[in-house]
Amino acid sequence: MVSTVRLLADAGIFDAECVPWVPIALLIALAAVAMIGAFVLRREPGDGDGDVGGDELDPDPEG
Repeated sequence: MVSTVRLLADAGIFDAECVPWVPIALLIALAAVAMIGAFVLRREPGDGDGDVGGDELDPDPEG
């Protein structure tokens, strides 16, 4: 079974010397995006009444 990376290297798309670094760099980039996304998209825990975002979206803050 021939890998896609090896086929691309044989075709001259990129140098075969850097092949081991490509998946490592992609994994690091994916982890960085996931960490930034988790930090930006985190939400306050609701207060138990079904709200996800807290009281600022509650149409009836008194009840």
